[in-house]
Amino acid sequence: MPTYRADPIHGENAAWQFQMGPNSEIYLPDADKDIMWWIRTDGYNNRTVVPLDVSPHVEPAPINMQEIMTRLAAVEEKLNAK
Repeated sequence: MPTYRADPIHGENAAWQFQMGPNSEIYLPDADKDIMWWIRTDGYNNRTVVPLDVSPHVEPAPINMQEIMTRLAAVEEKLNAK
């Protein structure tokens, strides 16, 4: 299971230089961009660095059934006219 570190790093170079042992993985926040760096090492300590986009959660707008019914009625009216 990857760990998470709250202290941000600065850019891709810092992600590549972050010290960790073999067979490890960690998520690191970036201080300069809205991304997280997922860093993974294999048994030979070869590393993989993957940037992941991070964005604030936005609640979906509530469904307005009256608007949907009005639009559906307009479509039905056009279909029936043909």
